[in-house]
Amino acid sequence: MSLNRVKLQDRWINRWANRVIWLRRRVFVRAGQRTLVSLFPFALLGSIAKVISSSIISDKGFINNIFNINDKIPNAKVIQYMFDNFSNLTIGCLALLAAYCCAKQTALIYNRDDQTAGLTGLTAYLFISIQNILNMHNTIPIDATMMGFSGLLLGLATGYIVGQIFHIFSRKIEVDPKNHTLYLARKSFNSLLAITISLMVAVLFNGTIYFIYKYGIYDNIVDKLANVILDHSNFLVTIFGTLTTSIFAWFGFSGPYQYRLVDDNTSIENLNYALKHHNLWNVPHPFSEFSLYHSFGTFGGIGSILALIIAVILVSKVENYRRVSLTGLIPTIFNSNYSVMIGLPVLFNPLYLVPFVMTPLVNIMIAATAIALKIMPPVVYPVPLETPGPLIAFIGTGGNLIALIMGAIIFFIDVLIYIPFVKLNEHVLLKMRDIYLSEEGEENE
Repeated sequence: MSLNRVKLQDRWINRWANRVIWLRRRVFVRAGQRTLVSLFPFALLGSIAKVISSSIISDKGFINNIFNINDKIPNAKVIQYMFDNFSNLTIGCLALLAAYCCAKQTALIYNRDDQTAGLTGLTAYLFISIQNILNMHNTIPIDATMMGFSGLLLGLATGYIVGQIFHIFSRKIEVDPKNHTLYLARKSFNSLLAITISLMVAVLFNGTIYFIYKYGIYDNIVDKLANVILDHSNFLVTIFGTLTTSIFAWFGFSGPYQYRLVDDNTSIENLNYALKHHNLWNVPHPFSEFSLYHSFGTFGGIGSILALIIAVILVSKVENYRRVSLTGLIPTIFNSNYSVMIGLPVLFNPLYLVPFVMTPLVNIMIAATAIALKIMPPVVYPVPLETPGPLIAFIGTGGNLIALIMGAIIFFIDVLIYIPFVKLNEHVLLKMRDIYLSEEGEENE
């Protein structure tokens, strides 16, 4: 019976592995993964800068509240602004860089002019990001929200479309080693039609975005969704908000729980009750977003990425994955997980979608059960910025030991959830390597 079970499990793993391999061999996925690898250093440096600014130097930061670092550094505000600017320059331009890199990588796959394709992808994305509003200073207003992490999918899509346009409307030109200047001129004329079509498509897409915003289509949908989730505070709504936020984040978008609102009505009512009655057990909203999702569902950011890092460190045999996890460990502890999301990658990776969505849901279900059974009180008190995930419940309950133990247990469960998916991901990676080696061998023959 055990042998049959093992065979059935192997058959199931191979079936899923083959499907993922088929997906990863698509041009968009190949170009997208190469792009994410190229963006990893920028995301890592930006994450480190964000942690230094928010947790170490900021007045409300976790490390600063422990060691009073802000008081010991002259011109601390100026230094904080410098790290903020550095973070905004790196993380805040990821989508723009993605458009450049994905166009370049797509053109490379088809043996087209990758350098010109990359520049065209970058320019096209800038066209898409222009806000169609009147201003009195003759400046070009760019939508900054589309430049950073939340615009990553759009940047990749833009780069891929530009790369495909170069594939269709340009041709390969062999390098002339005797006259490199002439080669560059021929290459420019060869790409002219592809550049023109790419920029025209970008302008049309920008016009579509303008009408979407003009008539409030996007804003109405997002506002109604956010109002339903944030204005109501019960277990089912928190489950729905958690699921929505996790799925949005896997696609690189901002969900309704992306950023904690410290002044939302439910948090204020809970805090006022606790301060007035000196009691956490009977607050009016025990299953709120803050009490469940932000206290137990985001260990290392959305998707409990800190648990994934530990799982990779424990079981992974791929040196690159271990290196990405180790370098991203410290920023992720303080909930800045951009580098790991991009470097492993977790974004757009179907193998990590299930645990990425599952772990926050499991976490808040366990926490809600413990609160309902009066094992621990709800999390009420505000916590410093970038407080490590497993400590949020402990600090937010005023130092309740059971909340600390519950956080440790839940984090351990998260690691167990991620481990089989880490192994499956590496199984796919090894099979893909064998396929490429066999294909190269056949070409050499």
